[in-house]
Amino acid sequence: SKRSSKAKTRPMRGPDGARRAKTFASGRFARCRARCYEWRLMRFRRSSPACLVLAALLAGPSSAAETPPQAEPAELAAARFETPSPAMTRRIGSLIERLRGQVTSAQREEVVEEIVEIGRPVVSLAVAEMERRDRRTDSAMVYVLGAIGEPDVIPILEKRFRERSGRAALELLYALALAGEETALARALRRSDAATLFDEGGTVVDYIAGVMGPAAVPILTREIPRRSEKSRLAGLAALGTVADESAVDFLLEWSAGKPPLERRYALIALARIGDARALPALTAALKDPERIVREAAAEGLGYLRMPESVTPLVARLSKLQRGPERRHVIWSLGLVGGSEAARALVAFHEKAAPEERER
Repeated sequence: SKRSSKAKTRPMRGPDGARRAKTFASGRFARCRARCYEWRLMRFRRSSPACLVLAALLAGPSSAAETPPQAEPAELAAARFETPSPAMTRRIGSLIERLRGQVTSAQREEVVEEIVEIGRPVVSLAVAEMERRDRRTDSAMVYVLGAIGEPDVIPILEKRFRERSGRAALELLYALALAGEETALARALRRSDAATLFDEGGTVVDYIAGVMGPAAVPILTREIPRRSEKSRLAGLAALGTVADESAVDFLLEWSAGKPPLERRYALIALARIGDARALPALTAALKDPERIVREAAAEGLGYLRMPESVTPLVARLSKLQRGPERRHVIWSLGLVGGSEAARALVAFHEKAAPEERER
């Protein structure tokens, strides 16, 4: 009740309140009571000696020494990068101002790339603009800081990354990868939103792996088995993006005995790499019990463009009456080409219904 609450807070006041507060905070139930009085301190904003002593006890004797204040991004930029000349400042400022206006996507990309080409002198102004948190320029400035490729911007981006979430955090991870931060790929795979589309149909894992190239393969093959299903799918797709032959053995193993969707992604990655060792796995997958796996195998054989793919594709086409899988097989035969594939397509065209011929 209000009366009992007042009765409890009354001993904390008066000239002897500081001593009583210290005794109270170090008592048997100090932790629970300290939380209660911490809330009251925040609510009433008391500046009496009792409240000051209690606040110091709640904070702990060595918290200030153990947690030094971290520098802000602008301070980090000022310490590591020189201030541009007045003429360069005006040039960079005019480019940033253009990003705030009404521009098309193509114009925006053009302006951003022009800023990136300036290099180191742009860092301090880009950080200052990023700190404004203007939606029109925030993403662009994050990309600029990463694309400049200066390792000295990594602490600046890391500081900002700790403050952001969602898509903004993904953009910062991509920028960190551009700047040369080697842990960005593994950190992206550990996120729950690793499979979220980042841009133009790709995930942030795709983009970071594309930046790293073949160096991403050992990281992906190490992290994929440890992660959630969505992260595994993003990692498998990224192996196809990198398209390095060092991932073939891992993908061949993953394309067998795993859930259907993961087998599909592994087969597509193998096809994008284009290694001949994928031919037996893709051919065998044409008989998989899951349709999504069979479609991926048929499409993958087309990407390989190997004459040996024609025979299993023709055999599969002869067993299909209708449906999307047959369209995948026909499309792949056209990709492979050759006389045998042409004869098979002509024979199918003669037997097909009129509406199917148009397709």
